[in-house]
Amino acid sequence: MDPLSIVSLVGTIVQFVDFGGKLLSNAVELYRSPVGKLAAHHELELVTTDLQALISKLRQSFYSRDEPPTQDTASLRQSFEVLCDEAVKVAQELVNRLEKLKVKDGKLRTWHSLQHAVEAAWSRNELVDLKNQLLGLKNALETRVLFSIRETLDVHSIQASARFDNLDQNTQEILRLMLRRPADITTEVSEALRNQMTAQTTTLTQVLSRVEASNKDNHHQTRDTIVQCIKEEKRKTIENSQRWKRGQPVEVTDTVPCSCAQLRVRHKATEETMPSDTSEITAGIEMLNVSKSAESKLRSDVYLEICSSLQYPTMTHRYEDVLEAYPETFEWAFHDPTKEQLPWDNLAHWLEQSHGIYWVNGKAGSGKSTFMKHLYDDRRTRKYLKTWAGNAPLCVASFFFWNSGSREQKSQIGLLRSLLFQLFSQHPNLIPIVLPELWAKTYSNAVNQMYPGEDFARFWSLQ
Repeated sequence: MDPLSIVSLVGTIVQFVDFGGKLLSNAVELYRSPVGKLAAHHELELVTTDLQALISKLRQSFYSRDEPPTQDTASLRQSFEVLCDEAVKVAQELVNRLEKLKVKDGKLRTWHSLQHAVEAAWSRNELVDLKNQLLGLKNALETRVLFSIRETLDVHSIQASARFDNLDQNTQEILRLMLRRPADITTEVSEALRNQMTAQTTTLTQVLSRVEASNKDNHHQTRDTIVQCIKEEKRKTIENSQRWKRGQPVEVTDTVPCSCAQLRVRHKATEETMPSDTSEITAGIEMLNVSKSAESKLRSDVYLEICSSLQYPTMTHRYEDVLEAYPETFEWAFHDPTKEQLPWDNLAHWLEQSHGIYWVNGKAGSGKSTFMKHLYDDRRTRKYLKTWAGNAPLCVASFFFWNSGSREQKSQIGLLRSLLFQLFSQHPNLIPIVLPELWAKTYSNAVNQMYPGEDFARFWSLQ
């Protein structure tokens, strides 16, 4: 089986375990929509449709099992097949029970909440048993499968995958980084290193399971349908309110105001004229693929969270406090000295062609900070640096030490945080390259809606 397909399917199971756990415990809102609060019967429809799509995806992997495994992948494949079978078994149990709640005597049943529906489908002991099955899947992932994937796969095998070239460049780079084997790894892997590798592999599986290219799947169509259903219910509510104000009879129904099953038929017949509203309903935990825009937004949020953690209140205070130079005061720096002047190196020539450090020496209060602020703001500085950089991307960053300022303004930590913030703000795609462990943890937290996220303090330290 294609190695990227295995990684993607394992990522789907990772997400299913989290989704199932929260479904049974009602720990968080499973689905959100800005068009209106989702009723319990809508959530029930979404849950069952997404689970059915998950089962279909996992079962499709069975057709690839006739391919003979290699010596390196035989153990991984066996673990994967057991895991896949167990996930299908649990998901099917969830679907079978929840489907029975949706229809009674030909009418949709009403539920006060999704949690009440779940409690009606299983006894307390059965819920405990299901949670234990999910916990068993989670333990298998963490103790065997994820680490086996990390040991078996490498950059070469992933790049040889038929699916690798179909991924966007940023995702390809993330995969290469996540699969880069630590230089000090041995057969005896420390617990800390093992946990780190497992966490990064979890992120790797999540990335792939979310970015799979697909058509408009059933679970996406159901979300479109329910959006229209909510709008239809709102319309009826407004109409009834207006009728009541005018003293006219109000339309009353004993069942759910709108049948998702009936509306789906109408939606299919008129889908050419209806806008796509898939993005209006989002799952707290996506077990299946998401749109490119949704994945792009998630990564942007991850970049922003990491960049924001680097900021501190006084980061730009010293720069802002330095006075502006008078016109022409430092014009000499961009030209050669005359015979009558003390010698200096032409700054324009150094910026365009030279390397090393351009040393500026002066007494306290002589204007060094003013000079540096002037150079940083002068458009010619970047013009000359672009010539020096050639085809390479250019990043210009600054930091102004201030001995009388805050701890960050006069320390190496403050310097590095400021420079990294400017670097990542200009080139966010460098974050998973420079900080793969932090990016992986923040990404997984964002996927699973785990807030607050990672404690960044330990990363921004020189210890």
